[in-house]
Amino acid sequence: MKKAFYLASIVGAALTLTSLMGFASNEQDRCGASKYSALVGSPIDQVRGKLPFGKLIRIEEPGMGYTMDFKPDRLRVILNSQREVSKLMCG
Repeated sequence: MKKAFYLASIVGAALTLTSLMGFASNEQDRCGASKYSALVGSPIDQVRGKLPFGKLIRIEEPGMGYTMDFKPDRLRVILNSQREVSKLMCG
């Protein structure tokens, strides 16, 4: 169990690092997050209508708990404490 957790942590860190460095491949962008990069900095209330309808989306707010399951087709919308989009990524 510990091995699986450590492996998941390493894979997550590697994906985050490549994402931060701008090396998003088609496989890493299966959810289409790069299409919505213009929404970063926008309040969530203004963004909701601009997100893809019918896709798997998870909006993550600071302090909330979430499962660690990785779904490459899911669009993750990460909010900051002002409820503005700070990052978009797949997972």
